Amino acid sequence: MALSNLCGVEAAMVIFCPDDEPAFWPSKPAVEQLFRRYEEIPVMERSKKMLNQENFLRERIAKIREQTRKSLKRSLEMEMNDLVYQIVNGNQMYELPISDLTNVMRFLEEKNSEVCKRAQHLHEFPPLSGNGTSSSPSLPPGLISAPEGAAPSGGLDTEGTGTIDKPMSNKWIIDKSLVNNIAGNSG
Repeated sequence: MALSNLCGVEAAMVIFCPDDEPAFWPSKPAVEQLFRRYEEIPVMERSKKMLNQENFLRERIAKIREQTRKSLKRSLEMEMNDLVYQIVNGNQMYELPISDLTNVMRFLEEKNSEVCKRAQHLHEFPPLSGNGTSSSPSLPPGLISAPEGAAPSGGLDTEGTGTIDKPMSNKWIIDKSLVNNIAGNSG
């Protein structure tokens, strides 16, 4: 009865005892009526929401694997953010293992790529202003490139064209203070 009231559903129960007649809840006619209604539902409709133990466990395992994957990704991202923070704040890069530096480089490449994709999207689909018309794109200056044929400018928009550089793989601009930090502390 509590299940029926709490969930707002019709419920019935048949309890088989080895020595006695089966017990029906709430009553035998109510159980028979509910069972007839169930049998009138097409088989395809009935089986839509049915789960056997195996399928239930497969779904749970897939869900847990996805949650684990997301947690590991968040954990790695937090670790990389921490390493980048340490490097920017003057910790010695030469003391870090090569694997950490490689992971930081890969992390920064991914973030750079994400920023460029977002900037490109904003350039292609500028946000709407309050009156429903598109406003002019306001992209950060470091993500905008010079016009075609112009001398390379490191990705800056020297002519105000609003075109965006494609991410350049394996080319890094290294902060001079980081280079000095490594050079000054390695000798």
